[in-house]
Amino acid sequence: MVKGIMRTIFSSFLGKVGFFLLLAFGIAAVVVTVVFPPDFGQRIWNNPVYWADYPKTAIPSWWPEAGGKAQHQVLIATTPTNMTEEGAGKTLEYRFAVGISSQSDPKFLSFSISHLQFQDVSPVIAVLIEQDGQFLPLYSYVVPDRFSGEKSPISRYATEPFRVQLTSDYQAEGMVKELLSGLRNRGQDRFTAVVRLNFASREDSVEEVRFIAGGESFGWLGTDDLGRDVATGILAGLPIELLIGFVVAFSATALGAVIGTASAYFGGWVDLITQRVIDVLTMVPTLPIVMFLVFAFGANLAYIILFLIVFGWTGLAIQIRPWIMQIQAEGFITMAKARGLSDKRIIVRHLLPQTLPFLFVTFTFSIPGAILSEAGLSFLGLGDPSVPTWGQMLQQGFRTGAIYLGYWWWILAPGLAIVLTSLAPALIAQSLEPYTEPRLRRG
Repeated sequence: MVKGIMRTIFSSFLGKVGFFLLLAFGIAAVVVTVVFPPDFGQRIWNNPVYWADYPKTAIPSWWPEAGGKAQHQVLIATTPTNMTEEGAGKTLEYRFAVGISSQSDPKFLSFSISHLQFQDVSPVIAVLIEQDGQFLPLYSYVVPDRFSGEKSPISRYATEPFRVQLTSDYQAEGMVKELLSGLRNRGQDRFTAVVRLNFASREDSVEEVRFIAGGESFGWLGTDDLGRDVATGILAGLPIELLIGFVVAFSATALGAVIGTASAYFGGWVDLITQRVIDVLTMVPTLPIVMFLVFAFGANLAYIILFLIVFGWTGLAIQIRPWIMQIQAEGFITMAKARGLSDKRIIVRHLLPQTLPFLFVTFTFSIPGAILSEAGLSFLGLGDPSVPTWGQMLQQGFRTGAIYLGYWWWILAPGLAIVLTSLAPALIAQSLEPYTEPRLRRG
């Protein structure tokens, strides 16, 4: 059967396209699962602090309009440019050469410090801009002193960097704009930012210093209003979408096949009860009920998958029932019963195998429906907030008015991802129709 299915898929151009698309998505999903941490959704994607160094609503860097816009720059230093020792203390100086655009200023300037340690006296942090040998002070800060019961060495900013947006102050922003304007008039394309740390002890240290010049363009797919990289969100959502599609499609197909076969095989009261249950579930408006259940039980991914399975098997059970009734009339089923084979063995070994090609096509066709259903729930605000999904990205984009503000990449990227991921299995299923329907075969 497997050889026949693969032969049918590769005999069609659309089948080949769908197969290689799905293969590429599968490989990418495996890589993302291995590379991204399991708690990516909660610890990174939904953590605004993590994205604080990224520009907000930045356009993709390859877009023509990004040509004259300021590029996003993250400059990292782990060793000081200069170190001066004075008595028992020392001064560390970190210099950053920051490029400037000829047409626009950076959206913001910020710096951050990680893993700072000192012995007794609190260090002093100063940020300056160097211009023609002169230093323009932008910011100064004294690190919090020793807390009660705290022993040396005293550690600060080990779990979360100390981060300051320098241009949030109106006066500092005006000073920076005046500086950049003067540099452009003189034909200069960069300036030097200096982060200076004054330590009272030579044993004091800092692990990393960053200086960020926020740009108006970023990466392949830009950023959203929180500064989150849209491309990262697309990659992080891929294994979630495929998991939903395959688990829901496989479970609903298996459940529908077993229930539909049992209903047709046993008949009588089993068939009567089964058909009434199917009638009730079929008449129920699925989307409103699933929305109500998700609202009642909580927006948890496991619940969403379960509810989609519960309401997703009835169509197949209706389709497969008359088919099984027809197969039951065949002589080999009568002989199997005469030989005393159990009902379970007859169903598993003789009835269900006759329907496997049809079940495979049904399974493949069900994947897009599951992906689109979850995307619809997420778009309505009922998605699991602990995991990043493309439907949630769309919902957040529409909620903040991205479509009206011209942030097309925020809407287009997850929308195309949903379409392509749904299209791949649909193309495969379409190419398999000749395998299940001999009248469609060529030649």
